[in-house]
Amino acid sequence: LKDVVKVLHSTVGSRGTVGRYGGEEFCVIAANCSVEEGAALAERIRATIQQSLLVPYSVTTSVGVASSI
Repeated sequence: LKDVVKVLHSTVGSRGTVGRYGGEEFCVIAANCSVEEGAALAERIRATIQQSLLVPYSVTTSVGVASSI
């Protein structure tokens, strides 16, 4: 979980806020972000986790995006 958090913080940067939502669940809040921008950020997060944590783990990620704009 600590390695996932490191990837989230490095990928999201100042663009949003990362928080733990549940046991193995995290939430990223990106203000003033369209659905398209949110989807692009989510895909970057997913791909980075997959690449960065392939060894020694085999981490998979599922993401969802919602917007209130």
